Amino acid sequence: MGITRQFKYEGGSDPRLVEGKFYSYAELSEITGITYGTLKSRLYKDATVTDEALYAVGSRRKLPKTYRRNQAWPRLETRADTLSQEALRRPLL
Repeated sequence: MGITRQFKYEGGSDPRLVEGKFYSYAELSEITGITYGTLKSRLYKDATVTDEALYAVGSRRKLPKTYRRNQAWPRLETRADTLSQEALRRPLL
């Protein structure tokens, strides 16, 4: 049997939780109404629980989308380079 992971609550503004008390994933899920999997993905690297991690799903403001490239390092810069590369990839016969 494994050890149940416990998180210390440090926030103080949530009336459902007691400051300094330890809670498991299941207890936090039952008290807050946030699913077990969501809590696990939010708290996997933390040792404490704060009010920032206990927001309702969909209530947080979405961050603006940033520009993302399709490739990490684009090799072809111009349209002519792309066309040349397509021709070079074709078999000779």
